[in-house]
Amino acid sequence: MKKLEQKDEDVSLKIVDSNSIIIKIPRSDLNTKKLVDSLVVSSKVIIEKTPNLIIDIRNNLGGTWEVYKSLFPYLYTNPILTGEGLYRCSKDLIEYQKNNIEIYKKDSTLLKFLPDAQVLLDSMLKYENSFFYSKPDTFKFDSIIPYPQNVVILFNYRCASATEMFLKLCKQSRKVIMAGEKTWGALDNVEAVPFTTPSGKYRLMIPRVKNFYGKNPPLDFVGITPDIRIPVEEKYWVKYVLNYLNKK
Repeated sequence: MKKLEQKDEDVSLKIVDSNSIIIKIPRSDLNTKKLVDSLVVSSKVIIEKTPNLIIDIRNNLGGTWEVYKSLFPYLYTNPILTGEGLYRCSKDLIEYQKNNIEIYKKDSTLLKFLPDAQVLLDSMLKYENSFFYSKPDTFKFDSIIPYPQNVVILFNYRCASATEMFLKLCKQSRKVIMAGEKTWGALDNVEAVPFTTPSGKYRLMIPRVKNFYGKNPPLDFVGITPDIRIPVEEKYWVKYVLNYLNKK
C-alpha cells in the first residue's frame, strides 16, 4: 500500500513550449471549480491555439466532477454518455439537500447549481425513506474545437471518486489519451455526506448514490487503467508524456 502524502497545490496553467500547455487541478471542490472556470476563461486564446493540452489531476481525491465542466468543450469529439445511479432518500439526506440549496441561494457564484439541486430535492421528497433511479443522460456541444488536438489526462493511484467519474467521461473522447497509473477505485458509491454520531466522538462519511455502468463491471477497489502506463521507476511524468506526444 502506497503512503497517501498530502499535497498542497493550486490550480495553475503552465506553458511548456509552443506545442504544449499543462493545467493542474489538485482538488475537486466547489471553490476549485471557481478557480478552474476563471482560468479557462482567461486562458481561452492560449488553449485554443496550442496543439497539446495536458490536464494533471494527480493526487486529486475527488469531490464533484462539476469542477471539470468548463474543460469539456476542449475535450469534446462526440456525445458523452453519463452514468446512471440510485439515490438514497432518507430524512437526514433530504435535510442535507435542503441545506445545500440554502447555501446556493446565499452565494451568487453557486446560483447556477440551484435548478438542478431543486430538481434533485423534489425527487428525494417524492421517494422519501426509499430510493429513486437516475437515468443515464447524454451531453453534447454544437461543434468540435480544433485545438487542442491531443488532450492527455495525467493521473495516479491517488485519484478517486469524482475524479474517476471525470476520467470515465473523458474516455469517450477521441482526443483524450490517459497516462499514468491505475486509480484508487472508489466510484461505485459516491457523493459522501458527513454525519456525526450521537456521542459526538466520530464523524462518518456516508455515500448517498450508487453508480451503475450498464454492462461494465464495478470499479471499487479495481480502478481505471490508463492507456499509457508510466513506468514505476520514471520520476518525470510530464517529460515522459511530452516525449510520447512528440513521437505521435
